[in-house]
Amino acid sequence: MKALVLDASVGVKLFVLEAGTSEAVRLVSAAERVCWPSLLLAEMVGSIIVRLRSDGFDPTAIKDAIMEVQELLQRDGFERTDASLLFKEAVHLAIETTARLADCHYIVLARRLQLPLLTADGRQAAVARSCGVEVCLLETVAP
Repeated sequence: MKALVLDASVGVKLFVLEAGTSEAVRLVSAAERVCWPSLLLAEMVGSIIVRLRSDGFDPTAIKDAIMEVQELLQRDGFERTDASLLFKEAVHLAIETTARLADCHYIVLARRLQLPLLTADGRQAAVARSCGVEVCLLETVAP
């Protein structure tokens, strides 16, 4: 994929070693353009904090991970869209479907940009597909 919309479920895998990490790194590294709604930062950092706390709370490791996330999202080829620009459409989608409001921001962005959504969330993927969005579900990606 030359361009994609990055969901937090995959973004976290870039920083936390877990199932799907190598595929996430490969796909995101290969993309020339990675688009993301501004809420991605809060979702990724929140998930990383939870995971690191469960591994034994290390404030230094958490701060380092947060810095790494911020650095990644500022690289060339990474494009941020203000979530407030997606909010109204995301709310309508959340009301009409079973998706979380946060997930709807990613779906709306992918639909607007006509880019595939890279996610590890099967429920989000199903809603995105029902909206005509191309989905790359991490667990189904062949190496």
